[in-house]
Amino acid sequence: MKKFILLFHIVLLFHFATLAQILNVESQRILQDSTGWVGKADISFNLTSNQEKVIDLASAFHLQYRKKNHTFMLLGGAGMIRAGKNDFDNSGHVHLRHNYDLNKWLTWEAFAQGQYNRVLMIDHRELFGTGPRFQLVNSGQSKLYTAALYMFENEALTEDLGTRTNHRLSSYVAFNWKLNDHIAMNNIMYFQPVISDFANHRIMIQSGLKIKISKILGFSVNFSLLNDSNPPPGIRNTVYSVRNGLEVRL
Repeated sequence: MKKFILLFHIVLLFHFATLAQILNVESQRILQDSTGWVGKADISFNLTSNQEKVIDLASAFHLQYRKKNHTFMLLGGAGMIRAGKNDFDNSGHVHLRHNYDLNKWLTWEAFAQGQYNRVLMIDHRELFGTGPRFQLVNSGQSKLYTAALYMFENEALTEDLGTRTNHRLSSYVAFNWKLNDHIAMNNIMYFQPVISDFANHRIMIQSGLKIKISKILGFSVNFSLLNDSNPPPGIRNTVYSVRNGLEVRL
């Protein structure tokens, strides 16, 4: 049992570590035609006491407001997984984004983000960015978006490893495809190089497949991969996760 619990939390570590470096905002957009507020919030707490005490705490919220050509998003979340005296996750983030629709295919974005991840040795990181987002395809069954934003990054590492400041390009390509009423796919790739040195970069890929088996039962497969060419000392360049799940709707 102890080995199973440890393996379970190591898998969660890879999942949270991937998400903590680059926040996939595209997957959290709420389609909203009417004006006004929409939102959601989640919180979970699990406590397991075996040979060691395991604490699993996670929370997330999403607020979105739309008026005419303006859309505002406020995202946040925090997580902690602790087994005995060891942390397998200790991270959090807050993200604010403003979208202004210039026309049907061009949107101007601006954002600010704060985050931390003690496991990945990030004491705190501040991001500020702005740039254009393009809608290349919107056929109902498939949607394709791309963006190229300037991003300023200030990052302080734990254990007195210093502070790093960079000017990055934050670009992404997002593709959503609904094959039919039963099968849907979503894919996104982020590329965030330092503008003066493209060899210093981060790449994140996330892909998801959802299959509707019946009116109440569904199956999903999700893959996430992050490659950081210049991580903090002792941190792996590449982390990834594969998650399978069943969804039951009553």
